[in-house]
Amino acid sequence: YFKNNIKKDLSRRDFTLNSIAWNKKNGFFDPLSGIEDIKKKKINYCKKESIEDDPVRILRALRIALKHNFSLSESLKKQISKKKYLITQFPGERIRGEMKKGFEINAFEFSKSMMEIEIFENLFEAWKKTKECKANSVSKMNVEEHSLKTLENLEKIIACPKRYYPAWEEHFEKLDKPKWWMYLGALLHDIGK
Repeated sequence: YFKNNIKKDLSRRDFTLNSIAWNKKNGFFDPLSGIEDIKKKKINYCKKESIEDDPVRILRALRIALKHNFSLSESLKKQISKKKYLITQFPGERIRGEMKKGFEINAFEFSKSMMEIEIFENLFEAWKKTKECKANSVSKMNVEEHSLKTLENLEKIIACPKRYYPAWEEHFEKLDKPKWWMYLGALLHDIGK
């Protein structure tokens, strides 16, 4: 990008933790305090327009936070809240790529974090109604809560299938690791209620 201006180049990055340069002669160059944010385990944007410039960074922030047990800064949360509607204007393959990576780390926790910032309903418009609709006539959960519980239980079963289905142990051993979209399918299984 800016070969003659490293500071300008670093300010174009997504988050401060990715805006740290280093060379053998001078060591670290950290104009946006990325090292400090790493020490605090915080994800912060490099510039206020970061999310507006690329809303897929929302999913990336959630994924990085999940992978490294970080949290989002309050200023980043505010920008996400204001600009999350823009995510649908970006290529589906980029959204899919970040969702895949997040689901592969921990599908339940990644989904839960998407629900907390209400980005999932921007990706799947019908999801908005899951908060208003009961899972069934006897349940105290709404469809969103039920779907998250289903996903959580699926992860438990996959982690230790013989605990839940001992008679099927030999069949589970032959299966490949589930694909990320199986978790997404479990999450979306009641979206049409």
